[in-house]
Amino acid sequence: MEEYTESDKKKIEKKLSEGYEFVEIVVKNKDRYAIFQKNEEYVAVKLSKKKQK
Repeated sequence: MEEYTESDKKKIEKKLSEGYEFVEIVVKNKDRYAIFQKNEEYVAVKLSKKKQK
């Protein structure tokens, strides 16, 4: 299970409240992005960096 900061949760909740549908989390290098869709429009929201184990 991924760990999300309070800031990440707020960003995700904001997009959901705007009517966007959550699609997936994408990790590139250590950067994480939440992908959302509304109609034919896709939006990426940058989240906190993935923590190293």
